[in-house]
Amino acid sequence: MINPFIPVIIFSLLLGVAIYQILLAIGFPLGAAAWGGLYRTLPMPLRIASIFSAVILVSMGIVILQHTTVIGPFLPIPIHSTLWVFTAFLGLNTVGNIASKSKTERLIMTPVSSILFLLCLWVLLGYQ
Repeated sequence: MINPFIPVIIFSLLLGVAIYQILLAIGFPLGAAAWGGLYRTLPMPLRIASIFSAVILVSMGIVILQHTTVIGPFLPIPIHSTLWVFTAFLGLNTVGNIASKSKTERLIMTPVSSILFLLCLWVLLGYQ
């Protein structure tokens, strides 16, 4: 069996960011580190986008746990290719965070997305 340490860390980080997105969606004034940092409290279109982001982030976590057999089959999708898509998304997300005009987003979300990208890539390349 694969060591569950790294997959659980990835899942925990993704869950943390998903919770942050939910807080943004319900109106908490935490927008300085999200969506370019343009709004402290997100307008409705970005709140809806945050809900979708939270769902995607939790799904990513489930895919990681399923790919590493920490959990059994849960999502009926091609796990390996889906994980490649999610990992590419995290790489692009990191680039976006680096390019953000928001200093807060660059300082907080860039390291988080970078770590998630590298850990997911490690898992894809054969983490044991």
